[in-house]
Amino acid sequence: NYVLLAAAHTAVGAALRVAGMNAGGGVVALQGVGSALCAVAAAVWLMFFSAAMAVYETTSLPLRSLPLLDFGAPPPPSGDLGEEAAAAGGSDEGLPLLEVDVLVCGGSISGLSVASLLGRAGVRTLLVERREEPVTDARFLFCNPATMDILSKVLDPDLLEELRVQRAWPQHAPFGTILATGLAHEDGSARCRGSALGPSPASLKADPSRMNAITESRCVGCASARFVHPTRCMQSHQEQVLKAQAERCASNEVRYGHELLSLAHEGVEEEEQSGTCILALLRPTGGAPETRYRVRCKYVVGADGPASRVAELVGAKYDGFLGLNKSRSIAVVVPGLAARLARTIGFAHQYWLLRKRRGLGLVVPVDPVSDLFNLMPFPVGELFQQSPTRVAEEMTGTSRFTLKQEKPWWWNFFVARQFSHGRAFLVGDCAHSWPPFGGLGGNTAYADAFNLSWKLAAACRGEASQALLNSYDIERRQAVLSTAMYVLGLVPRPAAMKPLLAPVFEWWPFSRWLRLIWHHKSSGLHAANHFASSGIMFGGKLNFSPLVAREAILPPDDPACGYQPVLRAGARLPHLLLPDGTAIAEHIANDRYTLLLLADASATAEALRAALQARGVACKVARVAVHAKGQETSGGQLAFEYAKHAMLVVRPDLHVAWRLKLSARPPDAAAVESVADTLSGRSGGGTDRWAEVERSTDYDSMRSYRLFMTQRFQAKLRPLGFAFPQATKVDGVTKAEAIAAVKANARTAPAAKGEFTTTTKATDLLAGGKEPAAAAGSERTGGEGSKEP
Repeated sequence: NYVLLAAAHTAVGAALRVAGMNAGGGVVALQGVGSALCAVAAAVWLMFFSAAMAVYETTSLPLRSLPLLDFGAPPPPSGDLGEEAAAAGGSDEGLPLLEVDVLVCGGSISGLSVASLLGRAGVRTLLVERREEPVTDARFLFCNPATMDILSKVLDPDLLEELRVQRAWPQHAPFGTILATGLAHEDGSARCRGSALGPSPASLKADPSRMNAITESRCVGCASARFVHPTRCMQSHQEQVLKAQAERCASNEVRYGHELLSLAHEGVEEEEQSGTCILALLRPTGGAPETRYRVRCKYVVGADGPASRVAELVGAKYDGFLGLNKSRSIAVVVPGLAARLARTIGFAHQYWLLRKRRGLGLVVPVDPVSDLFNLMPFPVGELFQQSPTRVAEEMTGTSRFTLKQEKPWWWNFFVARQFSHGRAFLVGDCAHSWPPFGGLGGNTAYADAFNLSWKLAAACRGEASQALLNSYDIERRQAVLSTAMYVLGLVPRPAAMKPLLAPVFEWWPFSRWLRLIWHHKSSGLHAANHFASSGIMFGGKLNFSPLVAREAILPPDDPACGYQPVLRAGARLPHLLLPDGTAIAEHIANDRYTLLLLADASATAEALRAALQARGVACKVARVAVHAKGQETSGGQLAFEYAKHAMLVVRPDLHVAWRLKLSARPPDAAAVESVADTLSGRSGGGTDRWAEVERSTDYDSMRSYRLFMTQRFQAKLRPLGFAFPQATKVDGVTKAEAIAAVKANARTAPAAKGEFTTTTKATDLLAGGKEPAAAAGSERTGGEGSKEP
């Protein structure tokens, strides 16, 4: 694209210059235009060479120079529980011992989701969280339709209804964004300069024909997605509901106010798989040495946020940037503001505020019922530097408010090189973190938890294979890198925003142009739309997964509004309403494979069920009718696609693992055994097939694709270093090494000494004391709950 653009500018510019010189003095303007185009072409050529050098720097690395695949790497083994145990009070011999299947460290939304799903499957689970109670602020706010699908499987019906209705936004509130010059300003400056609004959930439920491009992209992803509205609900409410669900499960134990000290491997004779388990040392937060206790478990899940103790103990390494940009969150209660906005400029999920010559900011109505708003001035103009009271007055337009909270925080952007380390797994902000643009931090954390939980449940039932456990890292890191690269395109550059404050944008032609550009980018038809990410929500493909009988490499969907439902192995099961009124996803089991019979394929289904059972893998057999005589389905062409299939094997995370078409010859015994080998990761004799997988060409292809995605991510990160020169690059290093690099960076030394101690992103990595207070309403990256020092 760079080459084509530069070549076109060069050719047209040179032609105009020649034409101007040949035409004489009367057409001197042609020479000027030609010179300008040649100058633009030169700039584009420079951009091309800069991008080419960035790609070269990453692609020139040999395949094995990046330690991207080391599934067998355990936490550092030790004779006892390590140096932390000694520092906490000496020997651990004689301490109380608790035995569970899974230890979940962190009461974040991802940690609580893992505990709830495992508890519903009857797995003995212990969740520990160093905080005394769930968070009390907003943090992550937006649960997209894919997340609501997950929560419908995590929560009991009454708790799901509590989350969606009692604790969520009013159902009459429309979807969308408003660009305004003020809110409650009495000087006449509060005007709506642009809006991208869609119908409210209540009106859509009453009249589905009101669906438009904006609402379709933000509400259901596309017409073929499951009709589940997104929910705006404060993370504090989400954690309270998830905690209640986790505590309902008889096999669960939830301990808030407890912290992890260290991990070690321990040999256990009765352990079935590899003769080892994990021994963890814990204690009440800040407790005395005599309050310590040990926990023996099969697996550990790190869900304890960016400053993860689990990630530190397993030596997780990351790529990205720390301290990209400083931001502020100011929580205020403004009585009557929500009702006033509904009467004047209109009610919306968020307001982009443009104050002439003063600054830019984002206003998020966190809780319209209590008139709680979150104000986030951007680091552009004088507004960002003013006191919290002055910022609140300038952004709300009134002095009648109550200041609840004010805190600065920093944008970070990093992704772990590996999500699994032996028997330890990283989820949520522990594995990845980025600025909140797009609302994809917490939603990605929910997807991590859902992907991992059913695999751990199967492992604890004795169905584990190395392929089953390793597939979490292979599948989720691929999806996370795709999401991260999409979010990179949404991160605003302050240097590019400063011109918007220039007086020229007060003139009608420029202000009108700004309104048109803003509406286009926020209308649901453009990749930069804040919540239009149906390709991310539903379009993920499990290419190279060892648990999928792959037919071909499935191309990715457009991440914004380009979800295309396909019925292929590795793709998400497309939504379809059946003649009986149920959704096809409702027939899929939560913790095991489902053999979905669409036609008469009982013999194949029974043979595959028996083959899986011989390998120790349980499955569910469900028969559904896609068509019913005298009835019509709502799926249109998609219903006919389903009707072409005799059977589908669907995973609990709603991805198709294998399909059998009606037109295909029924598989013979050898083909059925091959499919069972792939789905279970075991051979017919019950032996693990991972060594065989590692020798296959598919494994080499997966390694190459994984390296390609990592290099592409690193190349796309490079421009952040130019846009945010104060940031510190993280390139395959641990969090401790990254912190040392930040402190050694002269440009960020002042922040490392003091300012980072009040943030919730970079501060989580650098703070040396207790958890900082969080700003209400801040829709930061997932807001993954637990904040270790």
